[in-house]
Amino acid sequence: MFNPHFKEGVKHKAFYKYLIIRLLKISPALDMQYENMKHDVFISYSSRNQDVANAICHVLEEADIRCWMAPRDIPVGSKYGSVIKDAIVSSKVFVLIFSEFAAVSPWVESELNMAFSNTNFLQCQEKEL
Repeated sequence: MFNPHFKEGVKHKAFYKYLIIRLLKISPALDMQYENMKHDVFISYSSRNQDVANAICHVLEEADIRCWMAPRDIPVGSKYGSVIKDAIVSSKVFVLIFSEFAAVSPWVESELNMAFSNTNFLQCQEKEL
């Protein structure tokens, strides 16, 4: 069940279900290759798309897919850059929630640069975020 502050339209539910199916299809192969990873998924997004990121994270975690996303998982007093890099490196999959805002976000760009050499990609794009 979605929390009330998440977008609940049929289009959004279908998109989130599609994402879970894609992740679950690749998850068994990744389990063998990355069995010691702390997280299944690192979610990269623009803060302007926080609601969508929260909803996707919620749906994935309901399916027992361990997610990491900032700022939720950054310990108080930690330096963002090093914590985010560690989270990317310790995740099986890097999920990019791409939007017009993500395209110009320096944080998303930095996360992408860190992830290129460290993770598998599953790009998710929705026309109306």
